[in-house]
Amino acid sequence: MSGLPGAQERPELAGEIQAAVAPDVTAFLAAKGFRFANAYQFHSIRFGHWVQAGNLPPLRRLPVAQSLTGTNYEFITKFSDEDSLTTTKTTAAFMFPRPFGSFLQSFPNASIEKLWDLHLRGEQYLITDQ
Repeated sequence: MSGLPGAQERPELAGEIQAAVAPDVTAFLAAKGFRFANAYQFHSIRFGHWVQAGNLPPLRRLPVAQSLTGTNYEFITKFSDEDSLTTTKTTAAFMFPRPFGSFLQSFPNASIEKLWDLHLRGEQYLITDQ
């Protein structure tokens, strides 16, 4: 899923994770073609994993992490095996270094709609010749 070592697939949590996502976020994801794929757990953190429907690159995913500190959304676009863009709401986004080609941007106060818009703008910036 997210490349998080130790994350365990937990399909029995799917309903609970989906129900905890705000209805407006669920509607937004459906309108953008995202479909729930699976549920995972890493210690006390639960993840729902949505994938944008369609088989054309780039691959776009949305992990939703639920923990004691709240819910975090992040859009991830995988351009290739080495190149990706993550747009997140977490305030801890820049805690650890990232590998070359793995771009990250964080907007802690963004709505899901604004986060998506900023993600698409980031994608466009990365694929446009400078």
